[in-house]
Amino acid sequence: MVYNELLPLFLVVMFWVHKAATPGKMFLNAKVVDAKTGHNLSVGQSIIRYLGYIISAIPFGLGFIWALFDQQNRGWHDMLAGSIVIQNH
Repeated sequence: MVYNELLPLFLVVMFWVHKAATPGKMFLNAKVVDAKTGHNLSVGQSIIRYLGYIISAIPFGLGFIWALFDQQNRGWHDMLAGSIVIQNH
């Protein structure tokens, strides 16, 4: 039972750490990187970003909407993890 809940976390974290993107971001030619260094996220940053999705979603999705008004288009989950989504050139 626990594996069913942890499998999405594991898969998303591994995609962010090793590919800097999930399949959807790869399709859009975007990637998630450390906002300061531009390198792939660490495992810790990836877990924080994943859990930050919950925080971003709970208050009516305000954490995602926030990205529309942020200069760097970062949602709360990105701010918590120190990450940013960029176009892959």
